[in-house]
Amino acid sequence: MSEKPAFPAEGRFVAKALENGKVFFPISKADLLIQAGDEPVKVDWDRYVPLRSIVERFVPDYFENAISFFTAYTAERSSRASGK
Repeated sequence: MSEKPAFPAEGRFVAKALENGKVFFPISKADLLIQAGDEPVKVDWDRYVPLRSIVERFVPDYFENAISFFTAYTAERSSRASGK
């Protein structure tokens, strides 16, 4: 039985959730969750989760710009992949 390939596009769906939620930077984590927390993010070939479930685990509480947001996202995703 073959294993399905890893889902490569989660980051793109995170970006789409920010766009759909009309998120602009700078923004606090609390404001981002209020504004876009319920936006769906495709995290696997057949599974969606609310953006909230990803962002709530971020360490920073404020994002100066999209780079700082996606840096936090990358750190969270790496932590998730390593089982931490």
